[in-house]
Amino acid sequence: METNTLIILGSSFILLLIVAGMVMILIAHRNKTKAEFKLHVLEVKKQKEIAENTLITQERERQQLGLELHDDLGPSFSAVRLFVQQIDQKVASRDYDDLPRVTKIISETLNDAIQKFSDVSRILYPSVLHRLGLNQALQDIIDRCNSTAENMKFTLEISIGKIQKELITLTIYRLVQELSNNAVKHSKAGNVAFTLSESKDDIHMQYGDDGVGFDIGQQYEGLGMKSIRGRVEALGGTIEMTSRKNNGLGLSLTIPKIRN
Repeated sequence: METNTLIILGSSFILLLIVAGMVMILIAHRNKTKAEFKLHVLEVKKQKEIAENTLITQERERQQLGLELHDDLGPSFSAVRLFVQQIDQKVASRDYDDLPRVTKIISETLNDAIQKFSDVSRILYPSVLHRLGLNQALQDIIDRCNSTAENMKFTLEISIGKIQKELITLTIYRLVQELSNNAVKHSKAGNVAFTLSESKDDIHMQYGDDGVGFDIGQQYEGLGMKSIRGRVEALGGTIEMTSRKNNGLGLSLTIPKIRN
């Protein structure tokens, strides 16, 4: 009798252990499924934000292009047309004395329009990338900033080889372009520095200025920074930011050469 009781108790205990084990497995599986679902939701949300930032960046560039054409090139060509009409009138009336002045104004207006057209073309596509390569194209941005931005010094250190993917090359160019424009317009910095380097798998970019900065604790991020973040994350890269109010801005960007 005692033997049968022990067998029954032992069997019951073993069965209880099996049931408890199965319950624990089911709970663990459910928790894993929940965790995987949460990760999936976060990934979908992140991809949505990247897509939105990319669309915002594209729309912003289109708006900039439209403003350039409407506010700069349009009036320049209208002015040239008016001066040409003046020349026609003066020639018809045989009034030649004022022609040198008018032709000089036309020449200056056209030179200004050509420069503006060159600026607009850089928005569409920087042909300097094809002509001179990334290193010289980036140096061209730095040189233009140093020649136009008063009381600001821009520097560039670059030690990267040829990048195989054209999209990465273009993205790096746009990042330096965007950060430079933001620095000129908003940073009030005296010094702006870019450093580009590479490791086996990644391209690294460091940006720093000694401008007004902002309080990251307030989670402030304007359209310019969203555009930059969108470009980096769209390529599977990462971006880290350090800034304090009145203490400049620092950025560390990493872009994989081959996206996983």
